[in-house]
Amino acid sequence: ILSDRVSPAWFYALGLGASSIAVALFPSVSTVYAFATLWFVNGLFQGFGWPAITQLINNWCSSTELASWWSAMSAAGNLGLTMAPFVITTLVQWYGWRGAFLTVGSVALAMSIVIPFIICDAPISPVSPRTEKAKSGHGPTKDSLLALCKNRMIILVSVTYFLVSLIKEGWSNWGLLYLMQHKQQDSMAGSVMFLFESGGVCGSLITGFVSDFALRLM
Repeated sequence: ILSDRVSPAWFYALGLGASSIAVALFPSVSTVYAFATLWFVNGLFQGFGWPAITQLINNWCSSTELASWWSAMSAAGNLGLTMAPFVITTLVQWYGWRGAFLTVGSVALAMSIVIPFIICDAPISPVSPRTEKAKSGHGPTKDSLLALCKNRMIILVSVTYFLVSLIKEGWSNWGLLYLMQHKQQDSMAGSVMFLFESGGVCGSLITGFVSDFALRLM
């Protein structure tokens, strides 16, 4: 709702900046409650990302290319998770775990400052009817939000995405702990995560291009 009423570039930058500050502060606390609070704040502001990205893609891309560009953005997220085990391991070896958090948080904070100045909310020449609405700055009305909540297709997609996310996050978080704690495969955990997310990159790109191709045929 908020991303429909404000600049998506600034909204994205705000979420990234707040999330990076929470990450940078993580090494400075020492209690479980403080850890949980900072990680909640981190997750909360990370939630600013996809709504803003969705708005930007809708503004910049035509409907015939929407799935391809969306799959590219999704693949970028998988690519980051693919590289994470190796990047974090290297940073921990160089700077320790506290230094790794500070480094990642500082880089992300710097990017959040730059993003609003290098990303435009919409092109000067509209590429789709949605662009003019985005430029006008008017968000969704109460009636449109109510209709959205009653839309059976939206409900179905939301439920299925919840289930997919449940499986994905369950595996990526608890699967690694299972390998390390119950199978004593600490060295294999990073490689398994790499392969898991690499499959996500390939799957995202393929399904995006196939979806756009199928829509053109229809």
